[in-house]
Amino acid sequence: MTENPLAQAASLIEQAFTAISDNPDPLAALLVLEGVSRQVDRAKVAAIAAVERDGTLSEKGYRTTVAGLKDLLGWDHETSRRHVTVAEHVGPRVALDGEPLEPVLPATAAAFADGAACGHHRRADELPAGLPDQSRGSGLDRGQPR
Repeated sequence: MTENPLAQAASLIEQAFTAISDNPDPLAALLVLEGVSRQVDRAKVAAIAAVERDGTLSEKGYRTTVAGLKDLLGWDHETSRRHVTVAEHVGPRVALDGEPLEPVLPATAAAFADGAACGHHRRADELPAGLPDQSRGSGLDRGQPR
């Protein structure tokens, strides 16, 4: 029987972390880990955007994506809310007709996708509500760190 692709990926990730941990050069290991961390950030944003867009957590009985993330991932409310807000602003979007849409903050999304921005560079959680899109991107879209 063929193993689930996610189970295969988890096994490969475990093997990779063992190889990184066993590396005698801690600086090289740190650089690899930072690259992996940025990839994980991108993957989480994409997954949260998909869960939000598809209503996956609503189908499972959660009132909001934030509540679902809190429960399933063990995150506190603020962490869950921040991740959802970031996914809404830099994650992939799709129109009602299925046509792909540009992210709300395209330059930040591009920096995030290229690995130039990472988890601590995300500031979409600080956006004031009700601002037009061009105002929202003022500091964020330049990829300014906190």
